[in-house]
Parts: sequence; structure tokens; C-alpha cells
Amino acid sequence: MGPVQKTQTTSAFTSSFQAVYKSPDGLSFVGLQVIVWAVTVVVSLCTCGLGALVAVPVSSFYLQNAVYYKGLVR
Repeated sequence: MGPVQKTQTTSAFTSSFQAVYKSPDGLSFVGLQVIVWAVTVVVSLCTCGLGALVAVPVSSFYLQNAVYYKGLVR
């Protein structure tokens, strides 16, 4: 990875994180992440880890959908 590509990649990640977390809805999204994480942990613990095979991907898709639905990322 050259210095130009590394700078572009870093810039892309920085702008994405700032778009989500510095927006007016950023704090509510953090709360949603905590709730989804807690539900995922409970499902994983109650199923001895087997539920994590479904809960982790579903929770990540749900959070991505929530980001787009709230208009935090276009």
C-alpha cells in the first residue's frame, strides 16, 4: 500500500465515522448499537454460542440498515 492509497483510505474511514457519529442522530445510533450488542450477547449466551452464527450477521445488517434509514450515510 503506497502513501497515497493509505491517505485516501484513512480519509475515507475518517469521513465515514464523522458522518455517523458527529451528526445530530449520532448519539441515538450509539444507543442503538449498545442495545443490539446486548441482545446479540444474550442470544449467544442462551444458545451456548450457536445463536451467534445467526445473531452477529443479522445484527450487523440491522445496524447498517439503521444508518441508511436515519440518513447518516448516503
